Amino acid sequence: MVNIHLALLALTALAILYSDHVGWRYFRGKTPTIDGKVARFLHYAVWAGLISMIATGAWMAYPALSFLVAQPLFLLKLLFVAVLIMNSFLISS
Repeated sequence: MVNIHLALLALTALAILYSDHVGWRYFRGKTPTIDGKVARFLHYAVWAGLISMIATGAWMAYPALSFLVAQPLFLLKLLFVAVLIMNSFLISS
């Protein structure tokens, strides 16, 4: 499961980096518009990666959940994931 989780992390990071690249090119005036199909595909790809990473992370954490909720770093990671989810909702609206 760890390998799947890390593969999803890599694919999601690539989708985010490409989204940033497309947005940066538009911001700098290199492209006059952002193609709606590309933007929609990247949006769905990032969402699918985020949901999949949350699912695989929950699957891996479940056996040791009582231990993990007592760890401050794990709670900090959950806070970062919550902020990431809120950010993705704000971007999509």
